[in-house]
Amino acid sequence: MPVSARFKDKVLLSVAVSVLIGPVAFGAPKLELGATRVDFGPLMHGTAVDRRLRFRNAGDEPLTITAVRSSCPSCSVPSRPPESIAPGQEDFITLTYQAKGAVGDQRAVLYIHSNDPVEPEKTITITATIVSPDGAPRLSCNPAKLDLGVISVRQASMARLALGNGVSSQKALKIEGVTASEGCVVLKPFPREIAPGQKQALSVEVFAREPGVVREWVNIETNDPVTPIVNVPIEGYAVKDAGQPAPSQQNGLFLQLIGDAVAVPGTGGKFRQELLILNQTAGQVKVKFPQASGSLANAKPATLTLKPGQPEIVDLELDPEQVGKSESVRIEIEYPVVEK
Repeated sequence: MPVSARFKDKVLLSVAVSVLIGPVAFGAPKLELGATRVDFGPLMHGTAVDRRLRFRNAGDEPLTITAVRSSCPSCSVPSRPPESIAPGQEDFITLTYQAKGAVGDQRAVLYIHSNDPVEPEKTITITATIVSPDGAPRLSCNPAKLDLGVISVRQASMARLALGNGVSSQKALKIEGVTASEGCVVLKPFPREIAPGQKQALSVEVFAREPGVVREWVNIETNDPVTPIVNVPIEGYAVKDAGQPAPSQQNGLFLQLIGDAVAVPGTGGKFRQELLILNQTAGQVKVKFPQASGSLANAKPATLTLKPGQPEIVDLELDPEQVGKSESVRIEIEYPVVEK
């Protein structure tokens, strides 16, 4: 109760103040990890390894692990710890690492969520080195990037990728899928399987609807454990008239030169020009390229059989003086005999 007293000309007041202090709770769960980084070391591709990750409740109240998640599909947690871990107690999280997909150095993050009020989320860095088994198929793609140069608007531009299987491979390389962007078409049939040390061609057609920069892509999916998916960027510049030779129709065959003549090293100065042939007839045809003196030096392959709708690219071998000139290429075509 306030009390007052007068001393001469001053009044002194004394005030009684009461302060109510309620109870304060200091107890809380606290997640303490045994390690913040786990290295699985070298793992053979296709194997799975388990690792127990220790943790402790360093708090004063029960700890609950509410969720465990990973940044990559290779890491999984088969089961979570018990719902409640008493103060001072330890437990384990079992982590399974499946060595699949790409090989080489891999990194992932494991996120552990709990009712720890200070750090409700803690992380563990997961590393591993995935080793490819000996003799695994290895994809090579040449070129790694397609440069079409200047192309014509609304005219198909052809390009070819050389797909190979490494010489050290002991298994066939399987082409499991080929996808392309909207302005790019993969010509069929494309290779489905490539033997060790061999190469096959994948042909694509790019169609630019408007003038300007052309940016397309092709994705190749294989059973190569190192690079299961390869992306090939395609670039060029489209103009209304790029000066490309117009395609021609010859007795049911679609013929068009692809790109420019390219010098071939080690051939004495000869050049190579690609020619696309598409069978637009209803039957199978046989095409021959007899050598012509003074014009065409050689053609590879010199003979080919085309099914209906089948495309093929032929390499024309030219002498230096033939480049840039108009030359005639003799083609012999054998059609099936139709009995009436």
